[in-house]
Amino acid sequence: LGVRILIWTYAPFAKSESSLEVRLASPRTDAKTFLKLTQLQLERTPLPDEVVSVALRAEEVIPVGAGSDDLLTIADVHQGITTSELVDQLTARLGSRAISGLGIVDDHRPERAWRKQVPGKPAIRRRMDGRQAEVERDRPLWLLEPPRHVRARDFKLLNGPERLDVGWWDGEAQAVERDYFVAVAKTGARCWLFRDSAQRWFLHGLFS
Repeated sequence: LGVRILIWTYAPFAKSESSLEVRLASPRTDAKTFLKLTQLQLERTPLPDEVVSVALRAEEVIPVGAGSDDLLTIADVHQGITTSELVDQLTARLGSRAISGLGIVDDHRPERAWRKQVPGKPAIRRRMDGRQAEVERDRPLWLLEPPRHVRARDFKLLNGPERLDVGWWDGEAQAVERDYFVAVAKTGARCWLFRDSAQRWFLHGLFS
């Protein structure tokens, strides 16, 4: 069995007990990892001056079988660390609010087509009938918020337009009428531009 949540409880001499929760991105079984992540989290967690007893409880105990690792959990050749281990260490050092994964939302508006979610959870879009929907291609990972006004002559258009005319059901303020283009800037960066209904050009995203 592997565990995803560990809870340390510290009972002081006089005051009420305090607890420390250690969350893992995927089920783990090795004690060395548990202690390392606990140490990282203890560096930023205040504890009672005097502790009488320490208790450890495992929650979300999950069967771990051969071949259960995620496809993206691949050991780095140079660092010898998996994706899950990196997420766990960053979460322990920075806190759970600082680390998140990306989930897909069924909305054609790019700024509304994603959400934050628990790291390690697959980002799969589901259609209304429950089946997995196709994910659009040529979408940049980095979106600018808000989009930046630019001049079209500063870019070389590679393909497009792709018309997005959606959001009217949420009211006029939320409606989107744009023509999107994949383009290259003078610096060589691959960009995602759109032209709005007033023929103004905006830089909305950058491809890696």
